[in-house]
Amino acid sequence: MWEMFMEHHRPSINDLIMTTSGGMFLGETLFRFSNLIWDDSATGFNRIWREIVGTLINPLGGLNRLIRGDMGTIRSTPNQIRAPVHFLFTWAGNVASRSSDLSDQETSPVLEMLLVYGDPFKNGESRKPFDYFPIQFGLRFADEKYLNIYAYSLLAGKELAFKSNQNHLIGIF
Repeated sequence: MWEMFMEHHRPSINDLIMTTSGGMFLGETLFRFSNLIWDDSATGFNRIWREIVGTLINPLGGLNRLIRGDMGTIRSTPNQIRAPVHFLFTWAGNVASRSSDLSDQETSPVLEMLLVYGDPFKNGESRKPFDYFPIQFGLRFADEKYLNIYAYSLLAGKELAFKSNQNHLIGIF
């Protein structure tokens, strides 16, 4: 919608494809993370902060919960999607980098975070799109700060096991 109705120039084919697919990826990941935070069995202050943070991450999901009455409904078990999430933070100092023309070298610290949602190897369970996705953030503290975000998701995949102690995954990401 942004490319078609908010910009003054006609959108290129690349803009339509990348904006659409990027929007779908961002929307689904924010939906999944907000579902990790919301908990319909929580009460009191624990419930309040979960509703606020979940709504900040996924505003339309929070609005839907408000309209459906889910924000105030207490259930014995949560009805949200649950999946394992793993974090890895790294801090590296004095990482060398060169300019694009390879003439200058600069050292600067780097902060990285890897967030992995789901399990790539589900051992025979049914697999759905976005059941597994890693997101890697990298922030370089040079004269000019650089932020890199790299993410992908498994849309469809099949596990291959040639030996009992090996797992391989072939898929469309």
